[in-house]
Amino acid sequence: MPLPPRLPSHDSKPTSLPFQTVKQKQLISHSQTTNCQTHLSSLDGPVNSTTYASILEACNHPILGKQVHAHALKMGFHGHEFVETKLLQMYGRCGCFQDATHLFDEMPMRNLYSWVAILNLYVGHGFFEKALLVFQELLFGDIGLELQFFVFPVVLKICIGLGGVGLGRQLHGFLIKNGFVCNIYVGNALIDMYGKCGSLDAAKKVLEMMPEKDCVSWNSLATACATNGKVYEALEVLEKMLDKSTPNIVSWSAVIGGFSKNRYDDEAIEMLSKMQAAGFEPNAQTLASVLPACARLEKLSLGKEIHGYITRHGFMSNPIVVNGLLDVYRRCADMGSSFKIFSKFSVKNGVSFNTMIVGYCENGEISKAEELFNRMELEGIRKDIISWNSMISGYVDNLMFNEALSLYKELLMTEGIQADSFTLGSVLTACTEIFKI
Repeated sequence: MPLPPRLPSHDSKPTSLPFQTVKQKQLISHSQTTNCQTHLSSLDGPVNSTTYASILEACNHPILGKQVHAHALKMGFHGHEFVETKLLQMYGRCGCFQDATHLFDEMPMRNLYSWVAILNLYVGHGFFEKALLVFQELLFGDIGLELQFFVFPVVLKICIGLGGVGLGRQLHGFLIKNGFVCNIYVGNALIDMYGKCGSLDAAKKVLEMMPEKDCVSWNSLATACATNGKVYEALEVLEKMLDKSTPNIVSWSAVIGGFSKNRYDDEAIEMLSKMQAAGFEPNAQTLASVLPACARLEKLSLGKEIHGYITRHGFMSNPIVVNGLLDVYRRCADMGSSFKIFSKFSVKNGVSFNTMIVGYCENGEISKAEELFNRMELEGIRKDIISWNSMISGYVDNLMFNEALSLYKELLMTEGIQADSFTLGSVLTACTEIFKI
């Protein structure tokens, strides 16, 4: 299988000035610091573009990345195409949007990898319109670069982000015309694009026409089927993969996710058992898919088994997994277990609080729900409409109609929150019941 060509390097003169460490004002994890400082020590001796490349590829923290950037500027690598491209990729990987865009704008020479890096940055931050403009500049501007296959997977993500299957079809035509469509990476990205844009037949046709297929190709189609509600077609894809001995954890998770998302809860749990029998252990994606099915079926014993697995395999720091586990206990009316998890969970978010508030309201423990509702903003978590609706409907369900109306008035005075039909339904019920009284 062909891999993307390595970016060529063009070294400037090596130099041997010592690297001066900048004091760090922010906390960095010990493992990150140790790993990066090991690489940074190589800057104490003679350096060239390859030295910077190896350091920047290992760097996943912006503070250390900026130290390397400062050192590169000091050593005369400003405008060095290879080094600045690696810097751009590092800033994108670390989520430093402004640093990356500023560097790209100031680069005197940009290669194809630089353009792909900035496209990935815009797509990763959801700026799909801007990403499309950048691609159009690359395609139609006087750039002097010949497009390569590795540009198009990120461009197809722009089509997904814009929800434009029409735009995707235009790009597909361009890829056919210019001979890129036979590349396996491009083909896999096309399957993903068509699947996420709702054109399942087109995704199937792309797979059928691909001269070379790999596990990602089949996984992309399985995910496309599941995404579009064709869960049994996704299962057929998995069965074909089993015949070829090619499925992996992504294949199984896609099918389980499809069953769960479409409320085939028993089937989702059955597939989890089959997956484990086939020798695959659930990952975070699998768990995030199967927990909602377990919650809706109110399978407390299975929930406890999954809880044990999550604890043993280190998933208790994953917010999506933990929130799913909270919901299992909530739906099974085991708020004691739910609160134990919630109180120990260090990365609480709005979903965590909302789940607990709903659970306490359902169990008639209004004072505990109120306590969490009032705690949210103290912990820096903004209440969304689900938070307000959960508390208002909780008051109504527990016959506390005046409290419901009082909280509704507070909602109306809260900036950035707007009542929806669910809110109004609860308020109407409260008013009707008060009138009856």
